[in-house]
Amino acid sequence: MYEPQSKIVVVVCVSTIAILFAIALFVFLVIHSRKKYNQYNYDKDMLRQQFAQTLLQAQLEIKEQTMEYISRELHDNLSQIASLIKINLNTMRLDPSSPVAEKVEDSKELLRRLITDIKLLSRSLSSDSFASAGLLKSVENDILRINKADNVSAHFIHNGNVQEPPYDTALIIYRMAQEILNNILKHSNATYIACTAEGLQNSLILAFKDNGEGFDPVEMKYNEGAGLRNLKQRAELIGAQLIIDSKPGMGTTVRINISIK
Repeated sequence: MYEPQSKIVVVVCVSTIAILFAIALFVFLVIHSRKKYNQYNYDKDMLRQQFAQTLLQAQLEIKEQTMEYISRELHDNLSQIASLIKINLNTMRLDPSSPVAEKVEDSKELLRRLITDIKLLSRSLSSDSFASAGLLKSVENDILRINKADNVSAHFIHNGNVQEPPYDTALIIYRMAQEILNNILKHSNATYIACTAEGLQNSLILAFKDNGEGFDPVEMKYNEGAGLRNLKQRAELIGAQLIIDSKPGMGTTVRINISIK
């Protein structure tokens, strides 16, 4: 009399266990598939980032090679030609009271400035010069070169306790600094530039502030040029934080924050 009921109970129990096992197996497979899918996406993102970094590194190396070539051309060719022109002018014998003599003297002075500027520019483009001078001195030299312009007052300040990053990182930061300074000179119409270098614990903060026209960061976000993209890519490559603070008519401040390990 109880045997059919016992069989029913056994069947129900077995069925329940089977259903629970099937559900558990299904949940396990879903979770496992989700983990594999997440891992796949993670690996894909990592590969994409590695490819982007490798591509950017290759682009930077090509740019460095191009800068080295331009640096040599400036030093070996243009500087030499300017020096020869200066020598030719020095050999000219003119009456000191004549207007032509005065123009020749003016030309000599302009050539002297040109030769000096070419040499400074050549050094700033050469990674060999950067290797001997270091990050802070190289930025300071660029600021001094800018300060020679009649319409721009540029200053470099550091607290004397700034630790420089490793060479490869420092070179990228220097190229970022050059990009920032070039953008200021080309687009901001600034008459004042202040560059400050500060060391805080194990980090370096390099800031550039100008009194130029400024811009709307929101609008710039959707219309950023190659210069800004280059800055962001370089910052991402070395793990630096790039902060841009600007308002129309209020100038611009650009900060590079990077940890030094």
